[in-house]
Amino acid sequence: MASITLAATLITPMSEVRPTTMERILVIEHDRALQKILQRLFTSEGYEVDVVPGGVAGLEMLRQRQPSLVVLDLPYAESSGDLCRKIANLIPGLPLVILCASSDVAHKILLLEMGAADYVTIPFSPRILVDRLRALMRGRPNNDDIGGNLR
Repeated sequence: MASITLAATLITPMSEVRPTTMERILVIEHDRALQKILQRLFTSEGYEVDVVPGGVAGLEMLRQRQPSLVVLDLPYAESSGDLCRKIANLIPGLPLVILCASSDVAHKILLLEMGAADYVTIPFSPRILVDRLRALMRGRPNNDDIGGNLR
């Protein structure tokens, strides 16, 4: 029986072998409904998810355990750059995806210059969001700009 399992394991393509540790996403989101939606979405895609309601809790969670990526919803444009910069300085190179209802180009550019890896405008397509997160976690920049979020 063990030889059958071993043989099956040896012929399984590497693309189908799941890693022993799951990728972890930290979601910093103030809206309870969107917290639940993002938690379900990312969990259904096979990620471990930590959800916190604000920037202070998010920074504390980052100090406790490092995620593979951070999704940050920014309800207030005036405080967003400071929080974005703090996260980028705390863990350099950590992919940070901003969710925001603002479509102001100057605001998007500012956040990207302050350390965000991507910016997704709300409302968003769940499929596009997940694909962008995957691309960032693979270390590949996402330049296709599906949905016009960076224009």
